[in-house]
Amino acid sequence: MFTKGEWVTEGNFVGVEMEGNLYEICKVASFQPEAKENACLISAAPDMYRGLSKLVEELNDYEWYDMPAGIAVALTYAEDALIKAEGKCGQ
Repeated sequence: MFTKGEWVTEGNFVGVEMEGNLYEICKVASFQPEAKENACLISAAPDMYRGLSKLVEELNDYEWYDMPAGIAVALTYAEDALIKAEGKCGQ
């Protein structure tokens, strides 16, 4: 899946803290004016994954016809995002 641990940013650097050490996940191209913001978005990915997973799990207990249309659409987007995050995109 993805690297477990607390993902952190330092400028355009994204890393994960494991056992007292900081390991590189990636460096965002620093020529981009939004490099720091992109790095923050990347480091938030595990937290967003956990949140979306729980949301999808809870919402899947309901029938589609019991949900407001906007919630049903948001659920579809969330499921699609989880598929990408699990490395199942582009297959």
